Order: sequence, then structure tokens, then C-alpha cells
Amino acid sequence: MTTASSPDPAGLRGLLVPTVVTGGVSVLLAAVTRGSTGLFGAVVGAGLVLAFFSVSHLVLERTAHLPPELTFLVALGLYTVKVVVLALTFVLLSGLDLLGDPLHRGALGLSVIACTLTWTVAEVRHAMTARIPTYDLGGKSS
Repeated sequence: MTTASSPDPAGLRGLLVPTVVTGGVSVLLAAVTRGSTGLFGAVVGAGLVLAFFSVSHLVLERTAHLPPELTFLVALGLYTVKVVVLALTFVLLSGLDLLGDPLHRGALGLSVIACTLTWTVAEVRHAMTARIPTYDLGGKSS
């Protein structure tokens, strides 16, 4: 029998800390190279990644006790919603003419890429080092 893990705040913290550091570095670099538009673009990019990935992590952590098939459906639905919301976010930013002048496109894009890669590497590292029991002996010790 597989066991569901309880919510792991240390796991989320282990994902947030390196991503926030990467976001901070990208904001600093964008501010130095592109000025205030780069700063705002990088902040928005890092914020989007942190918001989207944190919500996904928390939702999937809450559904870990469900059967794997249902958890998979939740993950696919969550991914679909994230893609649609992200597309709508960029359409909204573009429609409001925020991309270009107040938000530097390159800084936003590079910040999103850097923070996404950092989050993904941290998540893989966490999955590889986490001590997750494969099965439950039902409370009997041998």
C-alpha cells in the first residue's frame, strides 16, 4: 500500500529559496543592463514563476493521498489551467501595452526561463533526496 505524505513545508521552502535567489539575481542584472523597464520585467517574470509553480506544488501536495489516476488527472487539469491563465496573462499585458515600455520583454522572458530552470532543478533534487516510503507495513514491525 502506498502512503501519502503529509504537506512538507521544508520541501516547498527548498524550492522557493533557490528560485527567489535566481529571481533576485535576474532582477539585479536586468536593472543594471536595462534600467527600470528591465527591473519591472524581471520582477514580473520571477513573480509569475513563483506564483504558478507554488500553486501547482501546493495543489498536488494536497492531492497526494488520492489514487494515482486521480492525481494524474488533477495534474493534467492544473497544467491546462496554468497554460491558459499564462496565455491570458501575456495577452492582457500586451493588450494593456505594458510589454515594451514599463516591462522589458527580454528581461521578463529571461527571468521566467532562469526561474523555471531553477525551480525544476530544485524539484528534481528534492525528489531524488526525499525519503518517501514505498509501502506501509500496516503498523506491524518485524
